[in-house]
Amino acid sequence: YSGSFYLDDNFQPVITKRDSELKIIILGNQSSTREKLLYSNTFCIVTPDGVKYYFGGNTTEESQLLITSSQTNSPNWITSYYLYQISDPVRGDIFLEYANNSSYQNILIEKEQHFSILLLESIACAGEGCVSSRPSMTISNPLSTYNRIHNAKRLVRVYSSENSEEILLDYIFGSASGGNYDKIIEQIRIKKNNIEKEKIKFNYLFPNESNPSRFFLTEVELKRGFNNNIYGNQIKNEIYRFEYN
Repeated sequence: YSGSFYLDDNFQPVITKRDSELKIIILGNQSSTREKLLYSNTFCIVTPDGVKYYFGGNTTEESQLLITSSQTNSPNWITSYYLYQISDPVRGDIFLEYANNSSYQNILIEKEQHFSILLLESIACAGEGCVSSRPSMTISNPLSTYNRIHNAKRLVRVYSSENSEEILLDYIFGSASGGNYDKIIEQIRIKKNNIEKEKIKFNYLFPNESNPSRFFLTEVELKRGFNNNIYGNQIKNEIYRFEYN
């Protein structure tokens, strides 16, 4: 399923394109839908086959608009509601865990700077002396606008209440300062009964090592462990490489 919805004047969810019978419920103990969303920050999407997807709760993320030159800050508003639970009436529950980044993250939206150039030359004479005014240029201070994200989340674990399987995501640090990312996925590990069964490792290229504002995926390594009567205890590796011009 995919799509979008908005809240009407009464904070009732309205699906923009109704191509499936989805139901959206704002959760909470308050009397009005507005108060429910304000205090619980939780909503649920129910599919026609009865699967429920829960968003928000303790997994929300706030952001604000920041203009550096005037230090103008907008209020903090919740702008992201993360999926934290999937409930299937047949298969059981799946839970998603997130970790918080230690500090806020600034994402550059735009940067402005104004130049004023005086092209005309004027000459002023008084007595025997004349003074000419040469062309001049005035440069304003840079004006940067950022989207500042508070309580940024990253997915670290997916697990089920029905079995011992879990998916773990490990990260490395991204841009040290001024970049558009804070953490990068280093590897994804799949475990069962606390034993690692599969691992997917990612390698990257950072063109600007001092302050990497961009990075490129160069290699994906799939490592699979077999534990059955046919292969015995063996490890199978597959490596996929990416080349760029």
